[in-house]
Amino acid sequence: MTRLGRDNALVVGGLCLAAVTATANAQVEAYGVVDAGVAFLSDVGSGNSTRAVNSVSLPTVVGVRGVERFGTAWSVRFNLENGFGASSGSQNNPGALFDRQAFIGLSNSQFGSLTVGRHSRLNFDLVMPRHSAGATIGSTFAFHPGNLDELANMSATLRSLKYRTPVLNGWEAAVVVGQPGRSAGTASGRNMQVAIAYSTPTSAATISYGSDHDRYLRTLSQIGLSPFPGTEGGMEAVLAQRVTNFAIGWRHAQGTTIVTALVTRTRIELGGRVVSTQNADVAARWSPNTQLRYAASLSVSRIGDAQWATVGATATQLLSTRSAVYLQWLSQRAFRGGRAAIPFAGSVASDQTQQMLVAGIRHTF
Repeated sequence: MTRLGRDNALVVGGLCLAAVTATANAQVEAYGVVDAGVAFLSDVGSGNSTRAVNSVSLPTVVGVRGVERFGTAWSVRFNLENGFGASSGSQNNPGALFDRQAFIGLSNSQFGSLTVGRHSRLNFDLVMPRHSAGATIGSTFAFHPGNLDELANMSATLRSLKYRTPVLNGWEAAVVVGQPGRSAGTASGRNMQVAIAYSTPTSAATISYGSDHDRYLRTLSQIGLSPFPGTEGGMEAVLAQRVTNFAIGWRHAQGTTIVTALVTRTRIELGGRVVSTQNADVAARWSPNTQLRYAASLSVSRIGDAQWATVGATATQLLSTRSAVYLQWLSQRAFRGGRAAIPFAGSVASDQTQQMLVAGIRHTF
């Protein structure tokens, strides 16, 4: 471990200790998720691969959050959160101590909350957990190629302001303005996001829009399309002049069954070209009892002319309110010049099909 890594670990440990010893006036808690497993992945290079995988059903994180109330309706709240790999113990982003969230602000029960700092995307906050196939079946590998629609929290909004309304008759809205997450030394970017959601005890719908200027796209090499339109082949990250995202999702619960649907569209201005991507999900989850969950999903994605279809199925056994074991199967088929590359699996297939089988365990605290 580097000196920076040791220093970061000491800071995180100190904050967790502070959370444990906090006074009753300020409600501070340490929290986290540890999620890891073993995966079999087909068609990797010239053969198959068995490997350790992280953040399979939930992101592996550790964080500290707190609220201090004053008056009858006001409070100060903060959240500091870091992502890491359970199999190696290393940070997801070594250059940032709290790479997923780091904000503080004011909240009012009547007027909503206003926070400043590093925020997760609204597609991660409001769209992904309610409507995406990945959340419905509980698998990171069921997200979309390259995470271009930002359903996974991989590119937080930096130096940003976030306003979120209180829920009023089932309606709520949120706005974020700031800078897109990017590598040091690149041009200063701008970001704006807005989302509106409506929910009832059995149904929910959300619509969101986001616009980035000078946003780094860091996962192009993990998409089964080489070269990505507007780039040179093999590039790990490129700076897009503008990226716009639109998402609309629906969710309905009936008894022990949940059905979700989601459509996202992304428009990328890159290298003098305009690249359009579309994704459509449908997924369902069924719980025969309080400890067991079955789920299945179908996702169809398109980037330019290339297309992908991904099918997923999962079974999750709850061991307690905080721990669970799971088994997941995913299969992807590519069409029209694409190659199979199950999202976040880390390897592009040499052909048009790829299979993945994962067994894992998670614990939340």
